[in-house]
Amino acid sequence: MQGAAHGAHVSQPALSRRIRDLEVELGCDLFVRTARGITPTRAGAALYRRAVNLMEDLDQACQGARRIGREQANLARLGLVQTSRKLSFVRNAIAEFDREQQGKTISLSRGVSSDLSARLREGQLDITLLYERRIDARGFRERPIHIERYVLALHPSHRLAVHEPVRLADLVGEPLVWFSRGGKSEGKDLLIQQCRLHGLEPTIAHVAESFEGQIDLVTATSGACLTPALTMASVSPGALVFRPLPGFETGMALSLAWSEELSPSATALLGYLHTALDRHQSMITSGDAEWARLMGHEVVRVPASSEREPEWNWTAPASPG
Repeated sequence: MQGAAHGAHVSQPALSRRIRDLEVELGCDLFVRTARGITPTRAGAALYRRAVNLMEDLDQACQGARRIGREQANLARLGLVQTSRKLSFVRNAIAEFDREQQGKTISLSRGVSSDLSARLREGQLDITLLYERRIDARGFRERPIHIERYVLALHPSHRLAVHEPVRLADLVGEPLVWFSRGGKSEGKDLLIQQCRLHGLEPTIAHVAESFEGQIDLVTATSGACLTPALTMASVSPGALVFRPLPGFETGMALSLAWSEELSPSATALLGYLHTALDRHQSMITSGDAEWARLMGHEVVRVPASSEREPEWNWTAPASPG
């Protein structure tokens, strides 16, 4: 007992009291005490074996936590909307991070904005791009990037492909390939609402679950669809024809959102993203971005700092009539 007390850095009487208190709490003897010393009872031996196993498990858990902590410090978890391959500023930021931040790693997750937003809130992502989403919650910040005006994408053989530009009235009764927007009903689909405000009841011929699927259906059916302007950057030249829609100023807002509690690696990546975004927005506002205009019409713009509506619409369209 004296050796055990020394190893535990307590006095022998104090250790004896603690053992007695534990025996009272458990309702059984842990040791047989004789004039020649003490020996563990069956209960005492079982408790000892289990305690040793628990201490080994705790030690392994602590080592695992330290390892994960080191990995987290060098890991940046970035969420990308499914169409982000068309965004050059994302590629530029990742390339600069990889070139200059040796030993730090990026984990990329692709998905729809609703899923990425939820994962950011749940701490599964550090930074993410979002379409038509806002993170109005404590512990998170966001930066509006740009608003993409909707344009018309057409198969080259489509009858409207020769029109420059196309009016929304030209689409009355025209079969369209529609993006389902996560299965939203027509009453909650903002694009359908805006079309109706402008006098168009869309004729939906086919429905896609992603922008990529929408473009594939347009190609396969020689059809047409409404799509955000920068879809033009992700389609092979000549595969589709794009036309502006004058008077239809509804846009789709892209933003960058991030947690205020970031690892060193995620903090570094966020810095590269902001620098790349500065260049991206400067190109738009200066007029140097050819992809921001289509046939003389502005189709991508930087939102004003005062624009804080959830949809960040270009304008608030008046009801017909």
